[in-house]
Amino acid sequence: MRRLAPLLLALGAPACGSEQRAREPPRPEPRPGAEPAAAGSPESAGEARPRATRPERPRRAPAEAPTVIGETGGLDPDAVARVLAEREATIDRCWDRALERQPHFSGAVRLRVRVGASGRAVGIAVVRSSSGDRAFERCLAAALSEPSWPRPVGGKSGVIEQDYTFPPPDAAPSAATWSHVEIAQTRPLVQDELARCGAGPALSVTAYVASTSVDPADAGAFSALVDAGDAGDAAPFEIGVARTAGVAAPEGTPEAALDCAVEATLRVAWPSPGAGVAKVTIAP
Repeated sequence: MRRLAPLLLALGAPACGSEQRAREPPRPEPRPGAEPAAAGSPESAGEARPRATRPERPRRAPAEAPTVIGETGGLDPDAVARVLAEREATIDRCWDRALERQPHFSGAVRLRVRVGASGRAVGIAVVRSSSGDRAFERCLAAALSEPSWPRPVGGKSGVIEQDYTFPPPDAAPSAATWSHVEIAQTRPLVQDELARCGAGPALSVTAYVASTSVDPADAGAFSALVDAGDAGDAAPFEIGVARTAGVAAPEGTPEAALDCAVEATLRVAWPSPGAGVAKVTIAP
C-alpha cells in the first residue's frame, strides 16, 4: 500500500512530481528542541517515559508528490513536498502511539491543510479517515499545523490535500471488517445518535469494537441501544463496545460536533464480535 499524492489545481498549474520514488526517503531524527516536553511530564524531569507494549509497525510505501489545490493563490508543489518530507518522523511517532492503543490499528487518512498568506496553516481538516482513532487523527493534524509552508502566490490562501496509508502490523491479527449486514439493526440507531451532534450528513465514523460482558445492573449506560430483553436478564450478557473511534467530515465542521460524534460512537452498544476485534465504519 502507498500514500497518495496531494493534487495541484492552483491557477491552472499541472500537478508535477507524480512519479513514485523507488525507495523510502531517509527519516530524519527529530531536531533538538523541535518538540519540547510538556511541563510536569517525565521527559521534562529527565525521566524516561515508560512505553506500552505495541507491535512493530510495518513500512509505509514512499509518497508521491503532494497534491496542491490553489484557491485564490498558487502553492509551489516542490516546496510543499519538502515540508511534508520533514514531517515524516513526526507522522511515524503518531503511528507508534496509535499501535500502543490498538494493536490491530490500520487505515487511511486524508488531511486538508489551508495555508494563509503568511505561510502558516490557518485550518486543518480530516476529510477522510478509516483509522478509527480520533487521537491519531488529531496527532496527524498537529504535525501538519506546525511547519512553515510556502506562501500562496497571487492570492491570500491555498489548500493542500495529503493522503496517508497505514498498513496493519504483521505481528497482530487484522480486525474483522464489518459490513452493513452485521450492523443492520444497530446502524440506524447510531445514525440517530450522530445526527444529534449536528455535524451534518457528510460525517463518517470508524470504530474498533470488542466484546465485553455487561451486568444487568450496569445496562443503563447503554440503555439507548441495548435490547430490553437482554437488559432484563438476571445473568450478565455480551455486547460490543467501541474501544477507539475516529471521525471525518468536511472542512469547517465544528470540533465540538466531531467530538460529540466520537463520544456517541463510544457509548453505544454494538453487536458482540466474539473473541476478536471488529472494525466498523458508518458513512453517508
